[in-house]
Amino acid sequence: MGGSMRVSLSSIMLFALLSACAAPSRDSFKIASIEKPGPLQTIPLDSARIVISLPQTWQGKPEVYEKPGLTMYQFRRQVVYDSLGRGIIPNLAVFAEKVPPGIDLVEYSVNKRIQKSLRELSSVKFAWATPGEFGLICYLAEYDDPAGIPHKIYVAYSLVRGTGIQILIDGTASVFDMLDPEYKLILKRLQFMR
Repeated sequence: MGGSMRVSLSSIMLFALLSACAAPSRDSFKIASIEKPGPLQTIPLDSARIVISLPQTWQGKPEVYEKPGLTMYQFRRQVVYDSLGRGIIPNLAVFAEKVPPGIDLVEYSVNKRIQKSLRELSSVKFAWATPGEFGLICYLAEYDDPAGIPHKIYVAYSLVRGTGIQILIDGTASVFDMLDPEYKLILKRLQFMR
């Protein structure tokens, strides 16, 4: 795809560093209840043409990075502690880019997955897909960050009226089982702007 945004390995590694280890503070140890996540924050991401719903444990205002044809929104979660006592800060990034006419969701997701950065992941497995006008294809991937810490991430794709969307939810493998229901809640509550 000419002119499409490429998520470089350095971008994934940046998320890895941001979601790896934080200074421990037991005061910030808050895990959203999975059964009762509390009120969700709904945050419109205009360039991506989506509304994302986040538990209160995630920052409500994203950091926004823009360059021609591409917008990236980044959110961080509150610190959680793994069994080794490491403070982990999961990250969520939403990339929005213009795509050429005639590209469908399957083609878009395949093009994104064959890029160099995603080929370097140690594992990429299909997780689920939702059909419809605004479908979502989601994969579960694994990699080790530069410090050798294993990560498990969701990589999801969608198309909204000529805008390609790539969503990454990145955290260490050590907190994945604990936070997986929260990650799925975020992805499954995604709303599309008409």
